[in-house]
Amino acid sequence: MARIEYSKMPDRLINEAVAADLSVVVCIPCYNESEADAAVDSILRCEVPDGHSVEVIVLINAGEDAPMTTLQHNESTHAAVAEIKVPEGYAVHPIYVHEIPKKKSGVGRARKLAMDEAALRLDESASSLKIIACYDADCSCDTNYIAALIEHYQVSQKEAVSIHFEHPEAQLGGDEIQHAIYLYELHLRYFIQYQQLIGLPFAYQTVGSSMACSLSGYRRVGGMNTRQAGEDFYFMHKFIKDDQCDRLSKTTVYPSARVSNRVPFGTGRAVGEMLASREPYKTYHPSSFKSIRCVVGSVDQLYDAKLTRSVSNVYEEQIKVFLQSISFDEKVDRIRANTTTLSRFRRAFYQFFDAFIFMKYLHHMRDHHYPDMDVLAAAEVLADKLRSNPQNSEDILHEYRTRAKIV
Repeated sequence: MARIEYSKMPDRLINEAVAADLSVVVCIPCYNESEADAAVDSILRCEVPDGHSVEVIVLINAGEDAPMTTLQHNESTHAAVAEIKVPEGYAVHPIYVHEIPKKKSGVGRARKLAMDEAALRLDESASSLKIIACYDADCSCDTNYIAALIEHYQVSQKEAVSIHFEHPEAQLGGDEIQHAIYLYELHLRYFIQYQQLIGLPFAYQTVGSSMACSLSGYRRVGGMNTRQAGEDFYFMHKFIKDDQCDRLSKTTVYPSARVSNRVPFGTGRAVGEMLASREPYKTYHPSSFKSIRCVVGSVDQLYDAKLTRSVSNVYEEQIKVFLQSISFDEKVDRIRANTTTLSRFRRAFYQFFDAFIFMKYLHHMRDHHYPDMDVLAAAEVLADKLRSNPQNSEDILHEYRTRAKIV
């Protein structure tokens, strides 16, 4: 079954039998792409360890309002993927779901369709490893990508993993697109590195093309969401909040730096906006991270205190204003009353003060105290705090990538 109208979707999208040793299913959402076959080829070049097999699901999709040019691209993509010569140990399944209602279309829906099908197929496998990997139709990867995933899950007890990524075109002194993607990736790495520096436990990259989870984990969190953007962030933070996420740095995924406006944020959108605005790319001010450090550093004191306000009263005034807006004292008092050990309190605290609250905090500080600043300048401030010593601005992204691999 290859082309399916959304309103007539069957329970199973793939009819082929499942290999007994199926261990990894790579899921690729695909909309209006011209080189999805190259993305699939990059996976098929990966060595598959003995005793395992791999499937690739390419979920080509189109909404009911998709223009004719998109439909034609999708048809060409479906044909190109279907004609790929598939090596032993692999199976490739191009699926074209079209006429998706406008309110239901988007990358989240496409990821979910592919991942749900992957879950059904892995259910039938006899393999001891059952891994659902997320990839994108404009990516390539190291040839050890599959082997590294399998090796990771043979030893890791965590359900999800954030895989190291690098934009290969990123070059500060390159052309406009190379320059823009350099700054955007630097922003992503600065954002996570600063969180790690101040001790926040949810400091993980959540990039849709470079993440994976176990079948049991996928089922536990209720599967992929259907958001039209940010689906990867929301999905991965379900695992992160429960301390069920690891990092994998022994392989690398290479996303494209192309311009795109198909989602309201993300790499393609950021690159396009930089090219259009001609303004320096900005990121969160270092002082916003520095200010919240007092809260992170006082979690143990919050557990020991009889009342939260006895600790929070010593925070900086701008922090207290934000915390009052989220009923911080009352919520932490409630957490303390319902936890019996410090470790349980810490976990419950960060279930409340999570990545979403942290983003809300950063926006509050940006709007009221510390405006966003040039990402190069901000990254240099953090590099100094990390005692990093990049020789020049061209090297600073390399320094951040290297640090991301050794966390």
